[in-house]
Amino acid sequence: MINNAGLYRPSPLELLSNEDIAEHVGTNFLGPVYTCRAAIPLLRAAGGGDIVNTATEATFLHPAMLTMYIATKAALHSFSELIMKELPDDDIRVTTLVQGVAHGDGAGSSDGWDPAHLERALPRWNAEGVMRPLLADPQAVDDVADVHLYVITRPRGQHLDTIFVRSY
Repeated sequence: MINNAGLYRPSPLELLSNEDIAEHVGTNFLGPVYTCRAAIPLLRAAGGGDIVNTATEATFLHPAMLTMYIATKAALHSFSELIMKELPDDDIRVTTLVQGVAHGDGAGSSDGWDPAHLERALPRWNAEGVMRPLLADPQAVDDVADVHLYVITRPRGQHLDTIFVRSY
């Protein structure tokens, strides 16, 4: 089971609406939580399997104006580590894939972004030194999919707790 959804809208926290905050939490954290909860009994009944949760390298870069995105993806990373500890005897592996930017059909869309907020964020990201990792040389989504395939095809005794995948 792969949780690979993500929502981010560059904005100062105080300008995010309650709906924006709820969408971030729902998409980036609660959706994967509920999906994992539903998948665990199914994976257990099947004799084991894999859960791969996609986080973001932004959790290590801490760029300004992505507070809700980063907080929810960091929560997902911690959640993955915690549920892994609940499943040691079930042959259910849990891996966090910490991903850099990937672009493909429909990816990188600015739906819901306020262009003024992005315009305000870009100089800050440049000053913070996070422009290159955030925006340069995005990975192809097919390449990221190959990493997912690699994770789930490892020998059953091999665990890959956290994998970082980026293009630079």
